Amino acid sequence: MKILVVDRSRVFRALWSRMVLAAGHKPIMASTGAEGLARIEENDLELVCASITLPDMSGVEFCRQVRAKPAGHDLPLILLTSTQDHDMRREAFEAGATDVHDKTNIRDLFHQAAHYGRPVEHAHEGRLLYVEDSPTVARVMIRILEGMGLVSRLRQQFPDKTSMPIVAMSGLDDQNRRAELFRLGVNDFVTKPVLEDEVRARIGNLLANKRLFEEVQSQRKKLYDLAMIDPLTGLRNRNVLAECAERFFNQANQEDMALSLILLDIDHFKQINDSHGHLVGDEVLVGVGELLRTTGREQDVALRFGGEEFLLILPECDLFDAHTRAEELRQQLRELQPAGLTITGSFGVTSRPSGSEVGMNDLFRVADQAVYQAKSEGRDRVVSQTLNSNADRNGQDAPPGSGQPAPEPMG
Repeated sequence: MKILVVDRSRVFRALWSRMVLAAGHKPIMASTGAEGLARIEENDLELVCASITLPDMSGVEFCRQVRAKPAGHDLPLILLTSTQDHDMRREAFEAGATDVHDKTNIRDLFHQAAHYGRPVEHAHEGRLLYVEDSPTVARVMIRILEGMGLVSRLRQQFPDKTSMPIVAMSGLDDQNRRAELFRLGVNDFVTKPVLEDEVRARIGNLLANKRLFEEVQSQRKKLYDLAMIDPLTGLRNRNVLAECAERFFNQANQEDMALSLILLDIDHFKQINDSHGHLVGDEVLVGVGELLRTTGREQDVALRFGGEEFLLILPECDLFDAHTRAEELRQQLRELQPAGLTITGSFGVTSRPSGSEVGMNDLFRVADQAVYQAKSEGRDRVVSQTLNSNADRNGQDAPPGSGQPAPEPMG
């Protein structure tokens, strides 16, 4: 489904766009009511979700204007709100809203979007390669197969028979010939002269099996993402450690390679939730996740460890470079200002000692102690410790002057 989401917040648009994609739909985003109305004219949409508060009009007024357009007359339209205002709900329904949905539970809305969407006739889509030596038969087959689809390639290029079905057709109904074709990888065989209903039924069955296979593969990916991806920030979660940490540490121990960890804890995060609400707290987490995901090297692994804690695994990175990276992140975090707030973080950095065989738990314990030390020294700083000494490396092996805070942290 094509789903239009209209909201003034860039952070929430990015978050909800990922949620729409994760639910298997195509997101189209707009930041104002006017932009949303233009998107409705430009796209063949199946669902619109708009915040009750927009920068240029109210969500109720947006709903009225959508209903006044031919393209929006019967378009399902959901208004999103974080309050339980009965008068507002009444006005929304009078303006033509299909439903009013809670912003804090929007993920379920996108996964259940098909219940709201316009009914769409199921059809087979794609391209079909048909090779025929008889021009007369070819013209008949083109007419029979018109409107049907199948993304087809030669079997040697795409060996998966379920995802790339092939139907063979021949005027020679020879058992040996059939056996050879099936051995080469065809999915079905039709004898000429062909019967239109038979061809349609056989190809329809293959396409139905293909669609079922793709749905199973998609469900497998969704289940993996649910298990391994943090839905709020889009980062990997701590379950990934069991999958990637062992690989990184085995390679580092066997080849005596550098490997570092950076543990980040957002300062005074509970105060942010208590003072500004959990939606603002979520926006802060989304902003930090976006920062970690869009900075750093390709081989680095960033994950949300839990709550307001984030972990970076840095292969082939020694303690000095990891401390430098953490100090850069500390400065970037102060400049981020998600939801208009100045936030700070306490960073713990550690690295695998050369010549020593260590595991993930060994280094994480040291990084956690370094974060604790950063908190006790006033927050908004980077503290590096080694596995052997568990001593503060801030100002020793660390870059000169790094780790010294700028102004006092918020809170």
